[in-house]
Amino acid sequence: MIYLLLRALLRHALRVFFRDVAVEGRSDVPAEGPLLLAANHPNTLMDVLLVATALDRRVGFVAKAPLFRSPFLGPILRFFGAVPVERRQEGPLDDAARARNEAALRACEDAVATGGAVLIFPEGVSQDEPRLMPLKTGLARIALAAEARAPGQVHVVPVALVYDDPGTFRSRARVRFGQPLQVAPFARLSDAEPEPFQAARALTTAVREALLPGVVHVEHSEHDPLVRDLARVYGHAVAADAGGPLAAVAAISRAVNAFAATDPARVERVRGLLTDYCGALERAGVDDRVVRAHQARPPSRLEDLGFALGAPLALWGIVNHLVFYNVPRLVMALVTPESVFASTVKLVSGLAALVACYAVQTWLVARHLGAPAATAYLGTLPLTGVIALLWLEGLAARARARRARREQARLDAATRADLLARRAAVLRELDAARADFLATAAPD
Repeated sequence: MIYLLLRALLRHALRVFFRDVAVEGRSDVPAEGPLLLAANHPNTLMDVLLVATALDRRVGFVAKAPLFRSPFLGPILRFFGAVPVERRQEGPLDDAARARNEAALRACEDAVATGGAVLIFPEGVSQDEPRLMPLKTGLARIALAAEARAPGQVHVVPVALVYDDPGTFRSRARVRFGQPLQVAPFARLSDAEPEPFQAARALTTAVREALLPGVVHVEHSEHDPLVRDLARVYGHAVAADAGGPLAAVAAISRAVNAFAATDPARVERVRGLLTDYCGALERAGVDDRVVRAHQARPPSRLEDLGFALGAPLALWGIVNHLVFYNVPRLVMALVTPESVFASTVKLVSGLAALVACYAVQTWLVARHLGAPAATAYLGTLPLTGVIALLWLEGLAARARARRARREQARLDAATRADLLARRAAVLRELDAARADFLATAAPD
């Protein structure tokens, strides 16, 4: 019961932290039976929370051992079934550390073989580079060992995670569950092949191939800026067909990889057009949103009316959440975590601040106005907090749109025409490349 309540709380917290969480393929995940979830790892503990709260079954997971030494995180991780693993990144592994790792693998094997679900990050490290790192074989070893104990029952589900800005509040996230891989065919390789690690390597390769279509994976780092610029300028055009703005980034990275291998001249041509366009933007002192400001749909009268009517409720929510809003900022300033830990620190500190603020503020109302008033006051906080958040976002979006229109209006006619022409040239080239890529690319 406590697990269910905490999962519901975290699910709601994630829906507040992220502007949008797109979950795909959830119905393909086995609802019961031995299961390993194999995910890429761009955002530390946030990856665990997104995957675990997306499913209705209980999910254990593997986490690096130093996290368990935290007096705050350690008990939480153990409660949620986390298994500590020592990594070479934290220092050389002695015999005791290796023994603990073997025990961790056996614990995961036991959990899976007896019908549980365990989440593993086979990259072995959390990193925010736009590529999938080489996968370690630990996941395959667990899967094959569990398959030996539960023949024909073990599945591995690849989970692709994508964020548009991992450390930023109200950014977007995408969780894509792939088709389950049955472990039994790989286990049979152990009997057919004399090489003892053939089965583990084959399963690891299959997991990697299943993950690649859903993640942002740029084969060569020199193309990282190109993919980033393409996503900014062209991502909105790809989003509808790809399945959303984050799926568009993954699709763009696949296209760049494909053209880099088969038509590098085209990649350089696109890079040149984008470089010219971005240079012109910089000289004009604007960004791409300003150039396409005329394409933005202004708010309808109904939206304006709703925005105005929501102002009083939003104001109540803002006033009563002021302390909560600023605690994560203060914590970030004091802690200054690595980029991959930023969102986790914000979420954890925000949740703690929210509970503390609600408790203290409700106690103060009860002390001065009585219990009935305090109960009514507490009842207003969650809803008006969400209304305040959405209202402030709407206010910021309107301000950005006005600023973009003003900046576009201050451009002289020649500069504006030049920017539009350069942008049109980029889009023509990208439309043609997109058509060619879709004509030759195999479906996911």
